[in-house]
Amino acid sequence: MNWEAQELQLHEAEEIKKDEKAHKRVLTSYKMMLDFYGMKLEDGQTGTIGRAENYHSRFAHLNRSMHNYLRITRILKSLGELGYEHLQAPFVKFCVHEAFETGELHGVRRSCSDYWVYVIRKEKERRKLLKEMQSLRNNLKLT
Repeated sequence: MNWEAQELQLHEAEEIKKDEKAHKRVLTSYKMMLDFYGMKLEDGQTGTIGRAENYHSRFAHLNRSMHNYLRITRILKSLGELGYEHLQAPFVKFCVHEAFETGELHGVRRSCSDYWVYVIRKEKERRKLLKEMQSLRNNLKLT
């Protein structure tokens, strides 16, 4: 972590959103981050995420490397600040599916339920995911 890094200021976020080139760079960076974690953006409009070809090794890495979880929280927050809040819920939904349904991302369960879901700005989507996650968690306890 860079302890000297400055927090993104509201006026800076507004400038990034106004500058088409800078705004597109945010999306490009997001896609690179997804690839690093074994994911891919399947639809930029809906934010739908899928597994990348390299998902197996990258998911294994993500399950072992908890230091990335705080980084993901910051990325999700940044998406909301920089005009890409529609990408937040699909990312968390994908992780919830992979963590609680397939078990492939079992290491992110706590971050999904305790942090990432609460970063989602759209309350309706956040509540829907919380309800879905609670149901999936209950099913895990039963099996």
